[in-house]
Amino acid sequence: MFNIAITHVCRYWRSAALGLRELWSSITPGLFISWLERSAPLPVRIDIRVSASSTDGLHPLPASELLFAASRIHTLRLVGLRVDIIRVLERLRSPSPLESLDLCVVDSGQIVDLPEALFGGKAPLFRRLTFASDACVSAPRWLLAGITHFTTSADIALLDLLDAQRAMPQLEVLHVAHCRAVWDEEDSEMPPPPRVALPRLSLLSFRDATPRRFVILSARIDAPPTVRRHLFWRAWAISSWDR
Repeated sequence: MFNIAITHVCRYWRSAALGLRELWSSITPGLFISWLERSAPLPVRIDIRVSASSTDGLHPLPASELLFAASRIHTLRLVGLRVDIIRVLERLRSPSPLESLDLCVVDSGQIVDLPEALFGGKAPLFRRLTFASDACVSAPRWLLAGITHFTTSADIALLDLLDAQRAMPQLEVLHVAHCRAVWDEEDSEMPPPPRVALPRLSLLSFRDATPRRFVILSARIDAPPTVRRHLFWRAWAISSWDR
């Protein structure tokens, strides 16, 4: 709300603020979508909550109509229930200049399947994908092909994560956070799943309550010897170092 405060200082500041396109190129909760016109022709970042049942979010229908018409959106973050986010994405069927997509699904359980027809199968600039959710999110293969930065906090099975990485040959940065899925069953499989080749990977970052999943994942990725590995490990108590 910093840009709103500026317009209340005096009429001179208000005039200057309204004429500064960069100031209105980021739409976050609390700011009106209509202000997009003030940022033209700059690319814009939109962070909105979608909700069909509450007053603190934009209804999926007007949200999808807005995003469908806004050809300048390069960064998009959607927050809401699985069903509301899917309603918005199912209507986005035109080619998009989107570069970054961040989905924050606030309910867990059912898998979130992104539509195969998303952006009409054409998003040539798309490079960053973030799943901030306990629920597992599945994306079309074509959408993953150009990804360079991938972040997930979903409770995803090891085999599913490895399978998604195989669809990301351009991947440079992989962040996995707070995964609580059990990987024991995959570990004991015979034969073990094939290793994933990520020739461009420069950073593998893992945030977990145990280093175990980090070690398992690292061992199943073929990456350049220069790859950096970051482990953020927080444990309240350790009964034995044997583990």
